[in-house]
Amino acid sequence: MPEIPPEILAGLPWVAAVAWLGLAGLVLAYLRQERRKRSDTEQELRESESRYRAIFETAVDAIIVADQHRIIREFNRAAEKMTGYSSAEVIGQNMKVLLPPNLRQEQERYTARYLWTVCELEVCRAISLSRSGSSSNAPSWKRNCITRKKWKRSAI
Repeated sequence: MPEIPPEILAGLPWVAAVAWLGLAGLVLAYLRQERRKRSDTEQELRESESRYRAIFETAVDAIIVADQHRIIREFNRAAEKMTGYSSAEVIGQNMKVLLPPNLRQEQERYTARYLWTVCELEVCRAISLSRSGSSSNAPSWKRNCITRKKWKRSAI
């Protein structure tokens, strides 16, 4: 094995130190860039949440957000006016609290049928609104409403 000259060996600690400093500089630059990206993303998220809140709270239609277990998570002002319940009363409750009292104790099948009917009425209402307006989605809404009616008849 060839021998390394002593002058090269004497300069190696400096080379290693410079390499470590360069690497540390790169890591710091990367971390600054990531912090800046995160800050920008957080700002975009805050703006998006603000837009969502503004739309949610000023919508003229009732908006009720529930999770997969039918627990109400959000309830806007229009839903409060429509149902007579305040958001504080229903948030955290099962969607069944919005059903008429005689249907709350019924089996899931009847509850699903009632909720489906309400949904169907909304779709049909949208059809009538689109017929009176200039919406180009009327044929697809109509097709959706007809499909729902056929499905409902076959489910009963």
